[in-house]
Amino acid sequence: MQSDPSGAYIYLDGVYAGTAPATILDVSPGSHTIKLTKSGYVDYTTTAYVLAGATESLYATLTQETGSISISSAPSGADIYLDGAYKGTTPTTISDVPSGAHALKLEKYGYEEWLTSVHVTSGVTESITAHLVPADVSPPAIRIDKPVTIDQNNNGLLEEGEKVEITYGANDPGGVASIKLLLDGALLESQNQAGTYTVTTNSRPIGTHTIKVEATDSKSNSCFEDVYITVERTGASVYFGTTRTAIKKGEDAIFTLSAANPIGNPPMTVQLILKPPSGVSVTSSSFAKAGSGIYTCTQTIEPGDNVRSIEVHLMGGQVGTHEIASEVYYQFEGSPKSPTRYETLH
Repeated sequence: MQSDPSGAYIYLDGVYAGTAPATILDVSPGSHTIKLTKSGYVDYTTTAYVLAGATESLYATLTQETGSISISSAPSGADIYLDGAYKGTTPTTISDVPSGAHALKLEKYGYEEWLTSVHVTSGVTESITAHLVPADVSPPAIRIDKPVTIDQNNNGLLEEGEKVEITYGANDPGGVASIKLLLDGALLESQNQAGTYTVTTNSRPIGTHTIKVEATDSKSNSCFEDVYITVERTGASVYFGTTRTAIKKGEDAIFTLSAANPIGNPPMTVQLILKPPSGVSVTSSSFAKAGSGIYTCTQTIEPGDNVRSIEVHLMGGQVGTHEIASEVYYQFEGSPKSPTRYETLH
């Protein structure tokens, strides 16, 4: 005699006769009642007729005892997992659940995972109501300021050889686990708590570079922000000077504006502009075109060369302090940009 599953208790005419699989000996000929029982399964009963000198084979497939679980949640729409297997979303009733203890888990985005154990009784529907607790699913708030150029050339541009100062940080009501600062994918520094931090980079090569801040809170919510910086080729080296900064009325002084192209650069087109104010008059100028009170010249400078400068003789016609302004525009071949440098003398 066998059972599926095995291990069922065998009763022959109400008398215990062993555990399946088993062979029962010395059974008298005739009709007999066979009963198999196993915890968690419906009792199996049948009648067997035994002939003298013969062996009767019996194979019993046992049916599990089952119950049901009715599951609801607030809010509804939570995913249901019974013993690790997905069973739909709340509210629902799960039928044909084997009797005994089972692990029940509910999951819903924005809420904490809900776990319990439920004992199912054969023929009974267990009712479960879960009140879900909101979870922290918001990432930290990242701060990344516009990088500040440590300007060596006093032109407001980030050029070769110059560095940038980066102020960054992150905060989160539940706490910050990590903040990472990366430049072009390489880690510059890492912090393990909320706050604001400042770091100064090394100089970068010509081109566009990516500054990235990555932050993760105590609940493993992560986010990032990118800022881009562009490193320009070193521009013109500018000189703006004068032979005299104090003159009497009627006297004149020579103002010189020039530029040089650093070695290693491609050819550079430079426009020099000098703007005398009212109250002074131009007595002579070189390499400049006069027009609307502005003196200018445009030249192309080879690497390592100086441009022949604007030289303007100014005569003071009015007592007081006068501001002499200059501008220098420079542009490399193939570059759409034309940065400006300003210088002022009094």
